[in-house]
Amino acid sequence: MEPMAVDEIIQLAKPANGFSLCDTPVVGVSIDSRTIKRGELFVAVRGNRTDGHNYIQEAIDKGASGIVAETAFNVNDVRTRNRKVNFFVVKDSLEFLGNMARLYLKKLGVKTISVTGTSGKTSVKDFIVQILSKNYFAAGSKGNYNNLYGLPLSIFDLNCWTEVAVLEMGMSAPGEISRLCEIAQPDIGVLNNIGYAHIETLGSIGNIARAKSEMVEFISKKGGVVVINYDDERVVNLSKGLDCKYIKVGTASECDFRISNISVDNNANPSFKLNGRAVKLNIPGIFSIYNSAMALAASVTYGIEFEVALEELPKLRLPEMRSSVYNLGGVTVIDDCYNANPQSTGEAVRVLSSLRANRRFMVFGDMLELGVLADSLHREVGERIGKSNVDCLLTYGNLAELSGARAQEFNGNIEVVHCGDYEEIARILSQKMGKGDAVLFKGSRGMKLEKALELFTEFIKGK
Repeated sequence: MEPMAVDEIIQLAKPANGFSLCDTPVVGVSIDSRTIKRGELFVAVRGNRTDGHNYIQEAIDKGASGIVAETAFNVNDVRTRNRKVNFFVVKDSLEFLGNMARLYLKKLGVKTISVTGTSGKTSVKDFIVQILSKNYFAAGSKGNYNNLYGLPLSIFDLNCWTEVAVLEMGMSAPGEISRLCEIAQPDIGVLNNIGYAHIETLGSIGNIARAKSEMVEFISKKGGVVVINYDDERVVNLSKGLDCKYIKVGTASECDFRISNISVDNNANPSFKLNGRAVKLNIPGIFSIYNSAMALAASVTYGIEFEVALEELPKLRLPEMRSSVYNLGGVTVIDDCYNANPQSTGEAVRVLSSLRANRRFMVFGDMLELGVLADSLHREVGERIGKSNVDCLLTYGNLAELSGARAQEFNGNIEVVHCGDYEEIARILSQKMGKGDAVLFKGSRGMKLEKALELFTEFIKGK
C-alpha cells in the first residue's frame, strides 16, 4: 500500500469524530489483529463470528498506527503505553473500510475490471491478470477476497505501479454487488454464469440473477462494457432486460468472440477455436474453454491485442483446489475441493468421465447453502453421476448421501459407499484404487474434503 496521510483518513471519518494524536501516515490496513503489522491502521469490523472491537488492545500492542472503531467505542478503555495512536470513531466501520478503499483507488488512478458469476470467478480473475500482465502492471484480488471485507483489503494491496486491478465480486445478499461496485468503480465487467449458489439466503434463482445484475446496472450507468457468457441462458435473459454495451462470448454466430470446434483429449484438456484461431489448453474441463475465452475477451476489451492474449491461453493454470489434476503413485487425482454447487459439480463429473482411466472414483461432499432446494438438487446431481461412467461413489454428509442413493437408482452397477469421516474415505480409496485409476474430490468449502485427500495421499505414499 502507498502511504495515506492522516488528514485523508480524518476527512473520511469526519473531523468531529477523529482524534488525531500524530501525523504518522497509514502504510497498510488490517481487520485482523492476529496478522496486523506495525504501522497499519486497524479497522474494527463486526463479523458473523467475532467483533473486531474485542481485539483493539491487541492491535495496539502489535504496533497499529491507528484504530477505526464504531460510535459505541470508548477511547479511554485502551492502553497506548505512551505510544501516539490515531483514533477514528465512525458510525459504521465496514462502510468506512469500503469508502477508504474507494478513496485509495482514486488516489492511485487505477482502472478496475470486475468479475462475478456463480462458478469460475477466481479462475477468470486470475486468467485476466495473467493475460494483461504481458503489457500492463496488472493485479488481482487476493485468493477469493470477493466480499465487503476482502475486496477493500485487496485494493489496499495495490501500489503506485498498478495500472489495472481485476477484482472478484461475490455475494450472499441483495445489494452486496452494488456496494462492491460503488467501492471498485469498474468500467469493464465480466458475468460468467448464473446458477444455484447462495440460494439459501437469496431464496430463488431469479433473486440470484437480480443480485448479479447489480454489476451490469452499475457499469451501464458509467457507460462501460460487460463481457457475458452468451451460452448461459440465464445470463442472456438478464442481458436482454438491461441496456448496456455487451461483449458476447460463446458458440453462437453473433458472438464477438466465437467458440467452435471443441474437443477434449484423454487428460480432459480441451482444444477449440476462438474466432477461427486454434487454441489448446493445458487445464481440464469444457468450463475452462469459457473461463479462458471470457478472460481473453475482457483483456482485449481493456486494450491488449488479440494475438498477444491468444498466446497466453496455453500457459494458463488453475488456482489451488480448483480442478487441479495430477498423478499420485499411478493414480490420477482431480483436486476440486475448494467449493461445489450443482453447476460446478456437473462440470467436475464431466472432467472425470473424460479422463482415460481403468476405473473412476468420486468423493462427493455436501453442496451447502442451497436452502429448501438442497434435497432436490443433490438428487439431480446424483442422477447425473449415475448416468456417467463413474464406477465408485464415496459420499460424505447427509445431503451427499441422497446423491448416492439417486445414483444407484439410475445405475445398478455403480458402487456407493457412505463415509462418516475423512479417515474412512482415505482408507476405502487406498484399499480399492490401483494404478491407472482416477479419483475426483468435490464438495463445498465447509466440507473440507482436502483433509480426506491429505490422508489419502499419506496412505498412497506409505504403500
